[in-house]
Amino acid sequence: MAQHDLDPAGTAMAVLVQPLIKARASGGGLSETAEGHMLLSATWGLGSAIAQGEVVPDRIVLTRHGFVRSNEAGRKHHREACGHGAGNGFGAGGTMTQAVPDELVSAPCLEAGQATALGRLMRKAEDVLGMAVEIEWALDDTGFKLLQARPLHVEPAHVPMKSGSSIRG
Repeated sequence: MAQHDLDPAGTAMAVLVQPLIKARASGGGLSETAEGHMLLSATWGLGSAIAQGEVVPDRIVLTRHGFVRSNEAGRKHHREACGHGAGNGFGAGGTMTQAVPDELVSAPCLEAGQATALGRLMRKAEDVLGMAVEIEWALDDTGFKLLQARPLHVEPAHVPMKSGSSIRG
């Protein structure tokens, strides 16, 4: 820093160290959509398969009160799995791509009760931040882990008008 004439106080940043969750399922969520619902995405294993566009995740729509409106299973042919400790084929940690068993490829990752519980967790994050949120979550053997919550800015749905039509008052 001295070599580049940089002041350490002007370049300070926070560092967060999180353990890698051995997730059975994971994904993201929006606490508010333009249609006034909540939306969850889910896949088997770690959420990186969603982020990289490698799978079509489940799409779960909840009412604002947390009731499941729909649970559309995606196509999840593989999952990113993690391992902890030596002797597991992962080294000291890390991830590995695994095939998903045929019976789970098109099966929903979350049951209705789990989706409802995740909706409640998302609403709690909303209460803490005081606004709509976007979350990332993971589900391991001990329950849901909220990995991240950040403000979500929702734009109203845009409905294009037909060509040649106009609105007159």
